[in-house]
Amino acid sequence: MQLQQLRYVLEIERTRSMNKAAKNLFVSQPNLSSAINNLEKELNVQIFNRTNKGVEVTKDGKLLVQYAKSILGQVEQLKKAYGVEEKKHVNFLEISQTGMLHLTPVISKIYNLLKDSRVQIIIKEDNLGAVIKHLYYMKSEIAIIVMNTTQLSLIEKVLDKRKIEFNILDKTKLGVAVSPKSSLYNRDQVAFEELDKLTYIEYLKEKDLSVNQDSELLDIWSKFVGNTIHATDRETVSDLLWNLDSYSFDIEKNIEYLKKRGLKFIKLQENIDMYVGWLKRKREPLSYEATLLVEELTKNIGL
Repeated sequence: MQLQQLRYVLEIERTRSMNKAAKNLFVSQPNLSSAINNLEKELNVQIFNRTNKGVEVTKDGKLLVQYAKSILGQVEQLKKAYGVEEKKHVNFLEISQTGMLHLTPVISKIYNLLKDSRVQIIIKEDNLGAVIKHLYYMKSEIAIIVMNTTQLSLIEKVLDKRKIEFNILDKTKLGVAVSPKSSLYNRDQVAFEELDKLTYIEYLKEKDLSVNQDSELLDIWSKFVGNTIHATDRETVSDLLWNLDSYSFDIEKNIEYLKKRGLKFIKLQENIDMYVGWLKRKREPLSYEATLLVEELTKNIGL
């Protein structure tokens, strides 16, 4: 038995709702239910009855509530007696992403919803292979990725082996982003074979070109790519697009983002599908913070 479980019991008893209690405690509802179930098994009693109208406290549960209030009250008195200050809990949300999807509006919304609960959001951008490793080695809780059909078929076995699940949010199209400086700017579509006449601006997230997400795309269509400039920050990519007859790969989902930066999205005639989705470890419930992220992603990006 843990003191945190007793705090959970008191909050559920106060709100008479697992959902409200989970939000107030800043934990996911599955994690809260699991903690209560474990406590019930340990004590061999049923604390709550779950009904369509909410949560009802059982006879044994009412007795436990009394004990919990007494125990937690004594703990607080003990801390005060010895001058122990309660440490303010900080919740962490660690996100990995492959970078082709611009998440600023979603992350801003999540932060505003959570900022009063002392939260730190950590965003790590990397290539697809590295993002999968982040999840496997528990360096991130959730990953937001964009990949093409070929990549999806290639990593299915990898994800299954590492017990990682992929949840599709939406399907979009691959295209190119250009500035008014580009000879393609007034076009609505372009074929891959036309791209070798322009300079390709590639955003690199690592020194190893072979594992970069854009490079994985180029492995398939490299014969159509001409001169290339590699940049390790987005500001440089944008500056180069504005100063050269050039392009970079992007997805249709980013049209509004590109417009705000004076760039235009042009479809590829080859009609290449790209999948937007999120990864998590199997059989591991998401935290309250990550659950909020998924909800916002679904609202803003989902099918």
